[in-house]
Amino acid sequence: AKDMSNPLTCTLIRSTLGTSEPRFQNACKLMEQLGLEVTYINWARSNSDVEGLSFHSENSFKLKAQYGNGARNYIAHLRFLFYVLQALCRFKPKVIYACDLDTYLPSFLYKIFRPVILIYDQFDPLSARVSNSLLCQLLDTFENTCTKKADIRITANLERIPPSLRESWIEVKNLFPFELNTSLRRDSQNTFGLFYGGILNQDRGLFECLTVIKKKSTWRLDIFGQGPIRSELENVSGANIGIHKYLPHIELMQ
Repeated sequence: AKDMSNPLTCTLIRSTLGTSEPRFQNACKLMEQLGLEVTYINWARSNSDVEGLSFHSENSFKLKAQYGNGARNYIAHLRFLFYVLQALCRFKPKVIYACDLDTYLPSFLYKIFRPVILIYDQFDPLSARVSNSLLCQLLDTFENTCTKKADIRITANLERIPPSLRESWIEVKNLFPFELNTSLRRDSQNTFGLFYGGILNQDRGLFECLTVIKKKSTWRLDIFGQGPIRSELENVSGANIGIHKYLPHIELMQ
C-alpha cells in the first residue's frame, strides 16, 4: 500500500472514544504500518470523552449516552449508526475496521453497496453482559452469523467462538506494555491495595467488593471510571475506598 500513488484508506470505527483504548490504538498503528491512510469514527459519550478529544474530533459523534446503560441507550445507538453510515459515504474507504458488532452492522450495510475490505474485531461479544443463558446463546448465534460476511474476523479470545468456526478467526490477545513507576507507589507496605479501572456498572461486582473491603482495615480499593452507579458507589464508599474520576489509559497505568 505504501508504494501506491493513491494509498488505500482505512476507517476505524468504535462506539466509544476509542483513542484512549490500547486495543484501538494498536489497531490504528497496525493499519498505518501496513501503509494505509487512517481515519477514525468515534463516539464521545460523556463530558470526559468530549474533554479528551485530541484529534480528528470532527469525526467524533457527540451525544451523551451513559456507559453501562445497555439497551437504555437504544435510541442514541441508532443515531450513532446512522452517523457511521453517513461518515463512511463521505470517506469512501477501501478498508473498514469495525470494533464490535454495533459498528460492524452499518459497515456491512455499506459493504453491500460499495466494494470494501471489512475487518471485524470483537472487543467484547454482544452477550457479554447478559445473564440469561438462552438469550446469551441467541445473541452469540446472531453475532457469529452476521460476522461471517466479514473478510477478516479477529477476537481477543478464541474460546468465545464455537469450535466449528475458530479456523476462520484470528486471535489477538489484549496484551499491552506499560511502565511501572515505583515512585508513585504508596509508602505503607502494610496496605493491600486493589485497583479497578473501567465502566461503573451493576454487573461488575463492585458493591460486593466494597462490602468486603470496608471490613478490612489494612486493605484499600481505588476505583477509576464512569457509569450509572458512580453516585451510588460514592455514597457507600469508606475511608479505605477511593472513587476517582475517569482517566485516559496511559495515566491510569501510571
